[in-house]
Parts: sequence; structure tokens; C-alpha cells
Amino acid sequence: MAEFKIKVKNELNIKDKPRVYFTCHPSDFAAHFDRICADIFEAEDCAIFYTEDMAEPLSEENISLDLNRMNLVVVPVTFRLLSTDNRALTVDVPYAMERGIPVLPLMMEDGILEVYSRPDRFGERQFITPDSHEASEVAYEKKLRDYLDGILTSGEEAKRIRGAFAAYVFLSYRKKDRVLANRLMRIIHENPKYRDIAIWYDEFLSPGESFRENINRALSDSRLFALLVTPSLLETPNFVMDEEYPAAMASEKTVLPIEMSATDKVDLTQKYENLPEMISGNDADVLYGRLDGLIDTGTDGGTAEHGYLIGLAYLNGIDVEVDRERGMELITAAAEAGCYEAMSKLCDIYGETGDYRNQLTWAKRKYEHSKDTRGEEAPETIDDLNALAIVYDSVGDYKSALVAARRAHELAERVLGPTHKTTLDTLSVLASAYDSCGEYDTAIELAKKSYKLHLEIYGEEHTSSVNALNNLAVQYANNSDPEEARRLFKRAYDLSARMLGEEHPDTLLSLANLANAEEETGNFAEALALCEKTYAIRCRRMGEEHPDTLSVLNLLSYVHLRMGNNTKAREVGEAVCNTRRRILGAEHPSTLESHNILAQVYLNLGDYTRSLELFEEVYELRKRILGETHPNTVISLINLATVNDMAGNCEKGLAMHKIAYAHFKDTLGDGHTSTLASLNNLAASHMHLGQHFTALGMLEKVYAGRVKVLGEEHPETLTTLCNLAICYSEIGNKDRAIEIDKKVYDLRVKILGAEHPSTINSLNNLALAHLGKKDYRTARRLCEEAYKLYTKVLGEEHPYTLASLNNLAYCYKMVGRRFKAIRLYKKEYALRKKVQGECHAETLSVAETIKSLTGKRP
Repeated sequence: MAEFKIKVKNELNIKDKPRVYFTCHPSDFAAHFDRICADIFEAEDCAIFYTEDMAEPLSEENISLDLNRMNLVVVPVTFRLLSTDNRALTVDVPYAMERGIPVLPLMMEDGILEVYSRPDRFGERQFITPDSHEASEVAYEKKLRDYLDGILTSGEEAKRIRGAFAAYVFLSYRKKDRVLANRLMRIIHENPKYRDIAIWYDEFLSPGESFRENINRALSDSRLFALLVTPSLLETPNFVMDEEYPAAMASEKTVLPIEMSATDKVDLTQKYENLPEMISGNDADVLYGRLDGLIDTGTDGGTAEHGYLIGLAYLNGIDVEVDRERGMELITAAAEAGCYEAMSKLCDIYGETGDYRNQLTWAKRKYEHSKDTRGEEAPETIDDLNALAIVYDSVGDYKSALVAARRAHELAERVLGPTHKTTLDTLSVLASAYDSCGEYDTAIELAKKSYKLHLEIYGEEHTSSVNALNNLAVQYANNSDPEEARRLFKRAYDLSARMLGEEHPDTLLSLANLANAEEETGNFAEALALCEKTYAIRCRRMGEEHPDTLSVLNLLSYVHLRMGNNTKAREVGEAVCNTRRRILGAEHPSTLESHNILAQVYLNLGDYTRSLELFEEVYELRKRILGETHPNTVISLINLATVNDMAGNCEKGLAMHKIAYAHFKDTLGDGHTSTLASLNNLAASHMHLGQHFTALGMLEKVYAGRVKVLGEEHPETLTTLCNLAICYSEIGNKDRAIEIDKKVYDLRVKILGAEHPSTINSLNNLALAHLGKKDYRTARRLCEEAYKLYTKVLGEEHPYTLASLNNLAYCYKMVGRRFKAIRLYKKEYALRKKVQGECHAETLSVAETIKSLTGKRP
């Protein structure tokens, strides 16, 4: 069995030092132990416990007594730790998490966040990155120091805690009786009268000169010498018999022998001269009766600060046993009584454990306390308000987060100046808050401002500035401006490649972002080439199953889907799903994302049954994990509803869309972009059921909302116009439908260019609008133009191209050019048979059309 060793910064005595436990994958010990110890010692004077062989199991006693008393567990996180069986991951870290011991993961490698965030790994627990590639204002050393200051009890704070105790008891026992010693302490402290009685015991100290000095000092400070009696006291030699008991008798301390295990009393009195009458430690009433006459408890509740300090003692095991439940009760009571330190501690604890609801309660109380006592413009109050905004965002209260973040930034900018660290922190939180609320234009302006400040402070060729540029590009991507996002991602990639090299993790991330942007702008061939390049490099550098490699493979599957390569998309998508399920777990967000793409592939292949199965699985998992009203859960419900619509289950789809819309309306409000998108989907569902007048009213509302929030030329606004045109056509207003489709087409030509897939779709819609009006000659001309462009941009086998070919064949049929129509239908049939298979519904439909024109099947 592995035994604990202790590493300290200076002197051997560790009694006053916080206890930090270092654990890791056995193969990572040599690489990280000394460096991490040095970093911790630079920030905090503590005792670091470890085992030399991290592969050896810990004894039950080590776990229940030693590990339980740790104030912090530190673990270097590597892919090896996360992906293989090891003691750190299966015993040490889970034990700490289950008992509320703070755990500090140090992220030692890039690209492993997806495995890290699995529920059976570290989940949403925050981490610190020692070798961060983000040269941010907050250096790793400061982050570590701030974290340790918030979690560990400093030497000065320990002195304050010890000053809060009413009295000390010196507990003398043999090392082999540590379990019984801990039991005795708990029995004593179970009585509220003795809550404030500290118990000095020599745990973890090795005999030596410094040890004797500590013994003498502890004895002089103690009111009582408690001797834990078991048969091991009779063994010779032993330090209790030879040193501690004689020292207590010489100092004339009151001695109380407490029998915890039946012991030969005659032998005991012979070896421990003048031993007083012994009592049983297992009879609590007798024990309390004797203690009443020997020590003053002094417990009258005291001040809120006093309760807070005693709570810290139990929380951290400072001269009492570790009792985290009692510690939390005392600290909470102190916070309720107005102790600011207690409020701060509760925010730290609940944030550390991911209990954001309770963290929000105390973040509010803490901010109000700061505002009342320090004033609204005090730097500490601004920090508390900014922290409150972050917690609001964590619980999904985006509106409150925005209000708090906006006020914090206004105050910081005015009081501290635009380049102060706190101001920059508030700017980042404010941009995030606007993004969460769907106000993308404002989020972009703030991201621009942040980038400009980074350029002024760091210059363009600095990793911090490149990160700010990437963030700005992401905002443009969120705001559906793919061209600008693509341009910025390209600039970020070029800078990163020049500064860090083509194969640096940051450069590869920029390359993947660029590939995604190329896909968004319709440059599918370029996106495919960039994905394949990134995938090849990541396979070589990180391995085929590394989360970053799987991430780009997932994007590759999506690009194939967008290009109409459904068979290839399915092949790649299934590989990603299977590997992510094995590496990340079935419930990981990335695994569910892969399932979504694969479900869309099956939908394109006409396999509604399999598509529904996958979307249903994702929805049920998200509902259980995130809750029924979480935005991601609602999006999954919308996906499921849409497939039901397409599979002919229109009533079921409509019911789901109604639920989704109600969720978004209640949680985000009428004008939020997600609410408008959900109403747009609900209208489409009514259209599937032929309820076009109902749908028309909804779409008019969506269009007005999107014009107000996003602008007239935004892609989502134009999508709503397209749906409006269909509605007008179905209710018989063909001219209005043509007018709208022409407007959308002209705007997309202006914004995206004539050869963008979305623009070609608009041209195709315009052709269909003329078909609806039975203007076959105009429709044929537009269909020919659309088909030519689809073939050029997407290839002749893409689903859009095949649909356009079908429209063109229909136009020729309707103008009486039967043989031309037959040739086009036969061409379409051959292509669909090759791409979709002979039994696909759309292939069979074309075959029936050919049979109706020729009298025989192709």
C-alpha cells in the first residue's frame, strides 16, 4: 500500500500549514510534480502530500483519515489521465469531489477539454492552465495565487481561527490508533457545548527536536492532557510513554485517561506512574460530565465573525476534526448575520462545486453588502457586481446578467479608466451577456472595442491580440455575417501560423475555424480541403481519437452533408459518433452534437425512422441532463418536431413546435432571436398542415420582429420572407409571392453574390413562384439558370441540383416539350439511383413520372 510523503517549502513543522494533496497519472509524476510544487510554494506556504508511486493503491486508513483532512487536491490533467484507468481518476479525485474537498485541475495539454468535461471526469469544474497560449492580463501565477488565497487558509487567517477557540485539549495517542483518535474528537464535538474546544494532536509530525519543541508549546497552551487508552499504549518503546506523558506530568497538567479499547489496567498503571482515574470514551454522558469540571467551554455563540472562524476550523480541519457539514452551517449562519467574509467564502465554495443557484444567492448578498458599506463606485463593489453578472449567466438568467454587466462596465470605465484590468474584465463579461441575450450587433461592437484595446496594449502580433481577433470573428459568425467572419478567421490563421508555426495547437484551431467559415460562405470545396488538411495534421500530432481530431472529423462530416455527399457524410458521421461515444461518453455534448449531424444525414437519405430515433435520443438525454427548458433541449425538440413534419406526422410536429415556442417565449421573451426562430418553425408546421392563413399571421409577426432585431438584410429575416412568399402563393396571392421572392433574390445577389447557394435557392424559389402562377416560360428560363448555377457550384449530384433538374423537366413538360422533359427526367432518375439508391422515395417518384410519360418504367 502507498504511504503519504510530505513536501514543504521551509521548516519541517506542518501544523500551521494548509494541506494540499498532489495526485496524477503515474506516468505524469516525473514531468509535473516538481514544477507544480514550486508554483504552489511560490504562491502559498503549505504542506504538499503525495505518494511516490501513484500506481500503488492507498490504504483505507489513508483515505478515510489523511485524504479526508486535505484542504485541496491538485491534479495535473493530461489526455493520459483522462483516457486510461488510474488511481487519481478513479479514487482520489472522486473521493474529494464526493466530500466537498476543493479540487484544482491544472490543464497541462491543449485540446482535451471535451474529454475533461465528461460528467464522469471533471464536468464543468473550472481549471487553470499553466502554459496558457493566451497571453492574457491575468497571468497563470496570479490566477493560481488568487485561487489558493480563496481556497486555503493562510497563516494569518489560521492565527485568527486559533484565537477564536475557547480552550485547547492536548490529545496524546499512538499513531496506530489514529482512527480511534478521530472518533474521540467527533464524540467530544458532537456536544454543542464543546464546539469551540480545539484539540491539538501530533498527526503527520515525525519525532525529532522540532517535534519536542512543538509538544512543549502545545502542552503549555492546553488546559487538559487527554490520553487515549488502548492496548498499544503498553507496547515498548513508544513516544507517548517515553516523552508525552512524562512531559504532561512534569508540567502539572490535568490528565484525563479515556479508554477507547479494553486495556489491562494493572499493566497500564505500572507503566504510566500516577495515572488518574480512567473513564470510557464510548460513554458520552460520562465523558461530558468529566469535561464539564475540567475546562470552560466559553460557547455563547459569539459574533458573526467568531462563528465564521470556527466554521473555517471545521471546514479545513484546523485543530479540530474535519466536519464540512458543520463548517458550512456555521459559515452560512455567519453570512446570514452579515459577515462579508462568510459571504465571499460561500460564493467560492458553491462556485467550486458548481452549485450556481446557491452561488447566485450569496453573490447577490455580497454585492448588496459591498454597495451598502463601501459605496457603489468602490473597486471592490464593481468587482462584486461583475462577479454577480457571471453567476447570472451561469444560471441562464441572461437579462439580469446583462443589467449587472452593463452597470459594472459603466462604473469601471468611469471610475478606473478604459484600460484598467477590471474595466477590461467587465468589457468581456458585457460582450458575453449581450451575445447570450441575442443582441449580436452590440456584442460585435464590444468585441471590436476589445480587439482595438488589445492592439493598443499588445500590438497585432501577440497571442492575446490574435485571440481577441478570433473572438471578434466568432461574433460575426454568430451574427450571420459569414463573409466578414471568414476574412477575420483567415487573418487570425495567417498571424498564428507566422507567430507559432503551422502545426501549433492555436494555429490548428484557427484553421478549423477558417474551414467552418468557408463552409458557412458556401465555399464547400475549400472547406473540405481545409478540414482534410487539419485532420491529417491532428492525426499525426495527436492521434486519431484525440478530441481535437474528432472535432475536425465531425466538421468534415458536416461539410460532406452540405455538399450532398450523404453516403460519405454517413460513413464519417457514424465513425465520429461511435468514437465519441466511447471516448467522451454517450451523454457528452459533443457526442450529442455528432448524433444531430448524423440524424440530419439520415433525413437527407430519406431514412425518417433512423433520423427520428437519433433526434429523439438527443432530446431525451438533453431533457434529463439540462432540464426541459434549457435552450439546447428546446432546440432538440424543434429538430424532432421538424423531422415529424417531414415524415408526415404533422400533428405531432405541430404540438412539439408549440411547446418549444412557449418555452422560449417564457424564458427569453417575445423579441429574442431564438423565440422568433421558434415561431417561424411553428408557422412552417402549420403550413405543412395546409393552415396557411394561420401561418401567415405568425410569419408577419416573425418578419416584423426580425427586421427590428436583426435588420432587413439579415439571413434569418430573408428566410422569413421566403416562407411568407410560399404562404401568399398557397392562399392564391401569386403576384405578392413573386414580388417577395424577387426582393429576396435581389438582396441575396447584393449581399452574397449570384453564385452563393442561398442566392441560387432564391432564384429557384422565384422560378417556383412563376410556376405557381402557371407562367411556364418565365419559370423555365429561371429554372435553367438555377440548374446551371447549382451544377457549377454544388455539382450535378447535390440534392438541390437534382431538385432543380426536376423543376426544369416539369417546366418543359408543361410547355409541351415532352421529349425534352423525358430526357431530363431520365437524367435525374439515373443520378438519384446512383446517389440515393433505387428504392429511395424520390427515385421512385421520378420513375413513376417517366412511366406516366412513356408508358414504362426506366
